Amino acid sequence: MSSKLGVSMRMLIAVTVVVVMYAATFLLVGVSLSHLTQDARQDDEKTLPYILLADEMILSRSEVQQYLTNVSVTHGRDGYKDAEESAKRFLNDAEKYKQLFRHNNDEQNLKQIEAIEAGFNRFYASGKVMAETYLRRFGHTDGPVFHLIVLGLIRSYYWPNKSTSYGAF
Repeated sequence: MSSKLGVSMRMLIAVTVVVVMYAATFLLVGVSLSHLTQDARQDDEKTLPYILLADEMILSRSEVQQYLTNVSVTHGRDGYKDAEESAKRFLNDAEKYKQLFRHNNDEQNLKQIEAIEAGFNRFYASGKVMAETYLRRFGHTDGPVFHLIVLGLIRSYYWPNKSTSYGAF
């Protein structure tokens, strides 16, 4: 049969086959990219909020530390309220992670977030104890202990190679 077809007809069939193959390939690649884009968009919609949530947890932990330090330094108890708000925000965010891991039956990550939450609770409790202890022991700036600490800090700043004792300057 190929002998009955002319050269031009055989060339036309060959070009048509190649064009159809390229068109099918482009169509397949286009459909694949469309699915890939859709999957990536769904992943972004699911994972991006949790990435931002982790960032908020880091910020909340830092704020708790800062507010409790401020209580000690400024002797203002208002920092306790701010620290409590940041601690609640941290724990609420941790709860969202726990819900996600429960929903996905991810026991390993659930245990990890529970360990992080327990560590944060210990950190927060000890920070409150330290701030309160400092306030009770050094809560005023007119006592001799405070003056000795300031003198020791001044001495260690200006003469860092000398041994620092909190005795007479």
